[in-house]
Amino acid sequence: MFGAGAEIVAFLIDRADRAAAFVDQDNMTPLHLACDSDNGGSLNVVKILVKAYPESCEIRNSTDGSTPLLLAVTR
Repeated sequence: MFGAGAEIVAFLIDRADRAAAFVDQDNMTPLHLACDSDNGGSLNVVKILVKAYPESCEIRNSTDGSTPLLLAVTR
């Protein structure tokens, strides 16, 4: 889902809502990736991911302990 537009993310989440809860080897969720985007994550994508898996807002990555919110404000 990284780099995908809101329509594509909404489609994927609608078909496989557990995808929003995926955690990679660095303990990052799709929400982390959307908030860590160098070109600025789409607010609509962030809204879709938060609605699908609100618990991801509290997950800290294993590289530096950042939450999605911290990643968003530092970008």
